[in-house]
Amino acid sequence: MTTEAGEKTQLPKPAVLPPVFAMAIAPENRKDEVKMSSALTKLLEEDPALLWEQHGDTHEVIFWGQGEIHLQVSLDRLERKYNVSMKTHLPQVPYKETIRQKTTSHGRYKHQSGGHGQFGDVYLDQDLRNGTNCSGNILKMTTFCTIYSCTA
Repeated sequence: MTTEAGEKTQLPKPAVLPPVFAMAIAPENRKDEVKMSSALTKLLEEDPALLWEQHGDTHEVIFWGQGEIHLQVSLDRLERKYNVSMKTHLPQVPYKETIRQKTTSHGRYKHQSGGHGQFGDVYLDQDLRNGTNCSGNILKMTTFCTIYSCTA
């Protein structure tokens, strides 16, 4: 941009908004996974409002942007420009559970249908014990399992 006096001035760059909408993506062909990561990196250089990450718990590739239309336009550009077609779905929620008290379970499996019979007996003990070198609790699980294949 130039002023009336002929001096060049540079306008400040607008601030990049943080991404607010997430979508899980995966390549339609398994062989395109390496191609996908390089294409996403190039796409992020073009549009700094995008972000992608590999989720540690669900092992999904999460694609972040300003909204669903923003992500769809970016995925269309990814397919058109870099020839990588993607499948999309909502990201999985990584549920985590905490065991609060000691539990004991017993399960038995019996299946006999004319031939060899099958029998299984499982005892499961779950208990918490305080960790010696960490601040949280550690799960202590003991499983005893006996499986028989009966010929009767």
